[in-house]
Amino acid sequence: MKERLIALIEAAGGVVEDGRFVTEPGCVIIAGHDLTPDGERILEHLHIDRSRPAYEQFGEFNSRITYLSFARQEASAEQYNRDMVQKHQHLSVHGATQVTFLLAGVAVETSMELIAHGEARVARLTTSKTKAMNDPLYRLLGTPEQRAWQRRFISDFLELRRRFEQDYSPRGTSEGTELFNLLNLGSKATALAYTMSLKDYHKLFIGRLSEAGNELEVREVCARMCRLLRERYPLVIRAPEEYAGTAHGEKYRV
Repeated sequence: MKERLIALIEAAGGVVEDGRFVTEPGCVIIAGHDLTPDGERILEHLHIDRSRPAYEQFGEFNSRITYLSFARQEASAEQYNRDMVQKHQHLSVHGATQVTFLLAGVAVETSMELIAHGEARVARLTTSKTKAMNDPLYRLLGTPEQRAWQRRFISDFLELRRRFEQDYSPRGTSEGTELFNLLNLGSKATALAYTMSLKDYHKLFIGRLSEAGNELEVREVCARMCRLLRERYPLVIRAPEEYAGTAHGEKYRV
């Protein structure tokens, strides 16, 4: 099963070295918002500018339905949508646009931090009560020197794990598999399908891209997600550097 996780990581753009160590987790958008044919027809009927990206059209519809203000406007749709986000800070109109990432090869410790955000919908690899975690991969972080001693530590740990299994045969049952796999490292790698709205990603990045109080891989993964979302949804999502300089409390004003 380890080979399946390696294949998943590599398909998402990640890197696994020596069949064991994740040096770069996979991070890719696998699903995003799109308009249905009926949605396109209705927005056309309501004079929503169909030349704009779909998420902008949907956001404009959500803002205009509040007052049924669908008559043609003097201002361009581009300016209207920009004012809604930047001037009025009304990101709730983008709260229905959902995007799903595959995050493959991140450390279990990182997955805990991401799952802690209650706005997210997460499908994940079970961390202990599964044969898939009998022979896990491990995430390496930090400088080359730090990664070198992590490799040595993990190799020593795996030898201890093999001796323990040989002496006690703990995996004879499903319960034994779970208890044995609980005795592992926080750096063991997992995979998540991670879904949030554009508005909630915006809030996530405000809170998670600053160095203060945030874990190394959490910052790295959030920066990668941010860059990918910035390419597709530039009206709502800022550059990682801009989020890193934003006060944490700003997310509570969105």
